[in-house]
Amino acid sequence: MESRNLGIARALAWERTPDGIELQCVTEGLAAARVALSAVAPRVVRVRVTAGPLGAAKKFSYVIGRPDTGPWSVDAAANRVTLRTAHLVVEVSLDPWQITYRTTDGRLLTHEVPDDANFAGQRFGPRPGFQVESGPNDPARRVLGVVETLLLDPEDHFYGSGERFTRLDLVGRTVRIWNRNSYGARSELAYKNLPLVVGSRGYGIFVDVPTAVTFHLGSASNRAYTVEAAGEELDYYLIAGTPKEIVSAYTELTGRPAVPPEWAFGLWASTCFVQFTTASVLEIARRLRAEGIPCDVFHLDSFWQRALMWCDFEWDSARIPDPKHLLAELHREGFHNCLWINPYVSLQSALYREGATHGYFLRRPDGTVYHPVVWSQRTERGMGLCAIVDFTNPAAAAWYRGKLEAQLAIGADSFKPDFAEEIPDDAVFANGLTGAEMHNPYPLLYQKEVFDATRAHASRVVAWSRSAAPGVQRYPGHWSGDPECTFLDLANTLRGGLAAAMSGLAYWSHDIGGFWGDPSPDLFVRWAQAGFLSGLSRYHGATAREPWRFGDEALRIFRLYARLRSRLVPYLVAYGWQASKDCGRWSWSSPTTRPATRSIFSTASGASCSSLPWCAPTAGSRRICRAGDGPTGGAGPCTRARRRSVARSRCASYRSTSERTASSCSGPSAATWASARPIRSRSKRSSRPRPRSPCTATAATSISRAGDGAARSRSRRARRRPRSSCACTTVPRLPRSPPTDERFHGWTRRAWIGARRVGLSTVGSRSSGRGRDESRFAETGRFAEAPPVRRGGQATAAMIEPPAAAIATTSHGGSRQNISSANATRARPKSPWLLTALLHTGS
Repeated sequence: MESRNLGIARALAWERTPDGIELQCVTEGLAAARVALSAVAPRVVRVRVTAGPLGAAKKFSYVIGRPDTGPWSVDAAANRVTLRTAHLVVEVSLDPWQITYRTTDGRLLTHEVPDDANFAGQRFGPRPGFQVESGPNDPARRVLGVVETLLLDPEDHFYGSGERFTRLDLVGRTVRIWNRNSYGARSELAYKNLPLVVGSRGYGIFVDVPTAVTFHLGSASNRAYTVEAAGEELDYYLIAGTPKEIVSAYTELTGRPAVPPEWAFGLWASTCFVQFTTASVLEIARRLRAEGIPCDVFHLDSFWQRALMWCDFEWDSARIPDPKHLLAELHREGFHNCLWINPYVSLQSALYREGATHGYFLRRPDGTVYHPVVWSQRTERGMGLCAIVDFTNPAAAAWYRGKLEAQLAIGADSFKPDFAEEIPDDAVFANGLTGAEMHNPYPLLYQKEVFDATRAHASRVVAWSRSAAPGVQRYPGHWSGDPECTFLDLANTLRGGLAAAMSGLAYWSHDIGGFWGDPSPDLFVRWAQAGFLSGLSRYHGATAREPWRFGDEALRIFRLYARLRSRLVPYLVAYGWQASKDCGRWSWSSPTTRPATRSIFSTASGASCSSLPWCAPTAGSRRICRAGDGPTGGAGPCTRARRRSVARSRCASYRSTSERTASSCSGPSAATWASARPIRSRSKRSSRPRPRSPCTATAATSISRAGDGAARSRSRRARRRPRSSCACTTVPRLPRSPPTDERFHGWTRRAWIGARRVGLSTVGSRSSGRGRDESRFAETGRFAEAPPVRRGGQATAAMIEPPAAAIATTSHGGSRQNISSANATRARPKSPWLLTALLHTGS
């Protein structure tokens, strides 16, 4: 028995289908094949290739969305069939077989390459078709995989494929989509493998198969690249457009991200991977408050359960005798909480006996319960063999969800769904599929159960997951796993975040300080700066990571950036609502990562961070509002008045949580513009639209010290004008009075106090110094520790000289906080989102 490639030779016949065409084909060796082309959306076509004379039924799909296809047509000519959509043209040559993809204006995107060989006849890549086991009289005895080989231009670049810790550009590499516990951030192994690649030529490819997918992106030849899916089908979507349009179309197919609650955007503290007690947890929580560090979530890691029993959902009564009391005390201190979990059940626990009795675990081919090795015997502190919960069994999923609901009932707020990468290939699932077919989709099923169980107790929830599959962006957020405490792994982690952002993961984070090892104070500070400017922020590690353990200077800088994070939260929430509607417009790991992506994709204005999606700069200094943003829904000059109005209406309404709705960040309607009233200009009398929509936030008034008069307040408010030349630096407005529920929103009052004084419009841009009392904090009570910032003072001395791989500058109030090397002191980003490190990504 030998393995060989059978390329599709020609199409024998074709027929129209309700959504496209289907072709009956034959390969070399006369094996039969079916190819179906479908119009999915104006920018998306689907190509499904299966072996045999009949199209095989689809066993599993990541796609849940059904976008509007728009107008499409099928044209037939001699030896050619053409499928046209509003943005794509797919030409099929019947004999010889070849598929070509173009834009509607005739520009070539790519085409199949059946003849990638040298003059000696040696092939560099397989022909589009099948990898099979062949016998003397049976040319396709068993199909091993289905292959597509497409044109690769020397100037092509590809990005994405999940969270990759290596070089950002995938060209020249072989990428295998197969989830693994990588135990770090230094290899091709990845926790989050997503079969989506985003190209620089104007198209991307998403492969909708549950089995392993391998991209040979120029690793064998610089003329062609290969997409190979294990099993009997290759089902891929070719998406035309800019990177933001590609990612947006991908999330339209696999699901938009949910919006986490406001408290999830604050700092997450962690007990870390060490044993803890009730007293030690409360001591750390109260010390965070005493140090004036804004923090909203306290994560209880593995040791809330008994050692060697993970994960049986039983609290360790020796160290935490009253878990309900502990969670209540954390709530009383203003913290939400998070509990670590995983889908493995120790054979030593009573929970295993319960699950095995009812058939809730994966099975071996012989029907017995599978007991795989899922823990590293070196790193996981001696954990033994486990069983794996089978989430394709509805009874098992309900059983597992009941264990989660029991923790929610005693006061848990969220969970950290760890692991789920080590599914054995030969395991048998309740739905009849094997481990080879369910290995990659398993994290999606796991995180869905956790998210749905939590959402039954709250309208907006968050998780903290490690593994991924297409569609997990519906269940935010995700973190980067277990990097070592080195500057190298910090850089690798941020590269992983860039790749994750280009793969549709909306809320990405990482462990501040790294996981394995003991970070130095300078590394901890640099990692904290990157962490506070990521989509979500948490300190965590295999050893303790409380910021006061790294010295007074590290504590001071950590506190500074924690407070900066607090002031950014309202804006992050606003963009969260936008991502839930169009993830491609604003990929959300990117408050940290977008600066690097801008240099890669100059055409992706929405994804690049240089401007907000509703106001695009033109060639000159004048800017034009996009269609739908003007008073009548049309385009028009982008005046400062219009930009302010649009920014207000796009802001998430900053009322109490119970009043906040998803409609609060929708664009301004014609009625909103019509109801606008003029306000007085600082320099001259003019009319500026001020929306009165109940779903939009109103302008925040200045906050004066006790004894300040109304005239002084009005004067200061009049001087407090946006300095932006584009909507990208026009800030949303907050309510006239601060929220009062400090326990529920630890950061909310701070954000309200600081947003208009030292808020987003001043961060990362040149301070005007005209009447801005940016150092004033009128907060009273528990969160009143913020010290005044001297106006015009010298830059705060850097704690360390940063490595060449990371340069980050920002301004805080009127005094510049320099955390970069001396030659980068004067670097000033043009956008408030260019707050963070401009990282050398190695791409």
